[in-house]
Amino acid sequence: MQLEEGLFNYLKSAVSASIYGQLRGDRLPAVVYTLISDPVTISLCAVDQIHESRYQIDCYTRKYQQAKQLAKQVIQALHNHTNSLAGYPIQRVLLENTMDGFEDNAKLHRQILTFVIYHNGDT
Repeated sequence: MQLEEGLFNYLKSAVSASIYGQLRGDRLPAVVYTLISDPVTISLCAVDQIHESRYQIDCYTRKYQQAKQLAKQVIQALHNHTNSLAGYPIQRVLLENTMDGFEDNAKLHRQILTFVIYHNGDT
């Protein structure tokens, strides 16, 4: 299993929305995840190599408050999560940034979340 598969499966079970690797627009509310930073290998004292992967998770809805609530669900599910993402071993997931957004053409409200996932395996 790869990190992305674990993230998808974990979000699917933890959040009440459609989960996608890219926005397709067919089912709302939607959570879309995107790898925004290839794994960077870091070393800490007494710990084997740890990889650091950054994912942007976008929450799309037609209503602003609904987008905020969906983002809150994602944050509660992921921030400070440890051990595994649906069977994929991780060290910890940390929320790095949040931002509001609006897609004019599609008339969708968007919450933009950036998470850092610390793990030992492949992405």
